[in-house]
Amino acid sequence: MRPGIGGLMEEVIEAASQRLRLDEDRGNA
Repeated sequence: MRPGIGGLMEEVIEAASQRLRLDEDRGNA
């Protein structure tokens, strides 16, 4: 496994949580 796999997962999780927040904002609008 590459050493940067952990950082990659963190980026994916961060992007996913941001997308969820955007979806919530649209639902509340």
